[in-house]
Amino acid sequence: MTVTFLLQDRGRVYGAERSVLDLAVALRSRGIDATLLLIRERRLGEIPADVRQAAADAAVPATEIPVAGRLSWGLVRAIRAAAGTGILHSTGDKAAFHAMLARASRRGPVHVSTVHGWLDRPDPKERMLAGLGAFALRRADAVIALSRFYHERLAGAGVPAERLHVIRPGFDAKAPGDWPPPPDGPFTVVLPARLSEEKNPGLLVRAVARARDLGCPVRAVIAGDGRLRARLLADIRSAGLEGQVEVPGHLARRAWLARAHAVALCSRIENQPVVVLEAMAAARPVVATRVGGIPELVEEGATGLLVPDDDPHALAEALIRLARDPAFRARLGTTARARVETLYTPAAMVDAHLALYERLANQA
Repeated sequence: MTVTFLLQDRGRVYGAERSVLDLAVALRSRGIDATLLLIRERRLGEIPADVRQAAADAAVPATEIPVAGRLSWGLVRAIRAAAGTGILHSTGDKAAFHAMLARASRRGPVHVSTVHGWLDRPDPKERMLAGLGAFALRRADAVIALSRFYHERLAGAGVPAERLHVIRPGFDAKAPGDWPPPPDGPFTVVLPARLSEEKNPGLLVRAVARARDLGCPVRAVIAGDGRLRARLLADIRSAGLEGQVEVPGHLARRAWLARAHAVALCSRIENQPVVVLEAMAAARPVVATRVGGIPELVEEGATGLLVPDDDPHALAEALIRLARDPAFRARLGTTARARVETLYTPAAMVDAHLALYERLANQA
C-alpha cells in the first residue's frame, strides 16, 4: 500500500501539518510507503521552509509542486503521477479540490480527505476556494472528521453519512524531552496560534487588561505570525500592556511551553487543536473558548477551564483563578496529561487509518 499526503505548504508547521507528519511517520514505522506532496504557490513569494525541514527531520520523503495560481491542471497531472492508484490523502480546500480532479478516473487514486477546520473567512476568493473544497469533500471516497462537532457539520454540508468517519487525533504524550516544566516567576499564559481572525488573539489582550483592572497583573505571550500582527500590537499599546503582553512571533513547541504556566485558546471555531493536546501532554491547564470540538478535548474543571466565545470578562476571571491557585493548576495539568495518554494514543489513530485505507483499497 502507498499513501500520498497532499497539502498546501504554508511555510510554518501548524496543527494540520504536525498531524499529517505524525501520521506519515507512524505509517512508515509500520512499513507503509507514506510520502508528502506539498503545493507551493508562487504568488505567496518566499515562505519559511519549516514544513520541508520537518519532513526531512522525520525522514518522510516530500516533493514540492510549484503552482502559479489557485487552480492548476499541472498540479492535477503531478498528483496523478505521484499517487498512482494508491491512497491519496488530502488536507485543506485546495488539496481536496485538486485531489478530486486527480481521482476523476477509475484508474486514479482513492481519495481520502481529513477536515481540520473550516475558517469561514469573509474574503471572496477564500470563500470561493472553501466552496470548491466542500464540493470536493462530497465526492471523496472517505472524509475524516477529528471531532463529533465537525462530523455533524460535514453531514449538514452534504457529505454522505456512509463516507464520514470520526478518527480522534493521536498524540505521543510520552515523547522524551518534549515537555519542559512550568517556568519560575510570575504567572504567564501562552496563546500559540496564527494571528488570524478565527484565532481571535485580541480576546486575550482584552482579558489581560480586564484582569489588571481587577488587581491581577497576568502576563501573556502570544506566539504566532499572521496578518493581524499590526492590529494586535496597536491594541496592546492602546491598553498600556507593553510590559505584560509579548508577541515574539512563531515559537517552536518546546519554546512556548517553557514560558507557560497555562495555555490559552481564544478561537471562534476549532476542531481538535494540536496545541491543546501539546499543552495537556505537558501537564499545563488549558483555558479555552467553548466552541467547535474543544469541549470534546477539555473537560471543564477537570483538565482546564472553558469560557464563552469572545467574552473577555469570563476569560479574565478564568485567568485570575489559575494565577491565584497554583495547586488547582497542578491538579488540572495532571488530569489533562492522563487524559491524553488514555484517549489520544498514536496506535489507536494509526490503526483506524489503516483499517479505513485497507477497506477503501479493497473496494476500488
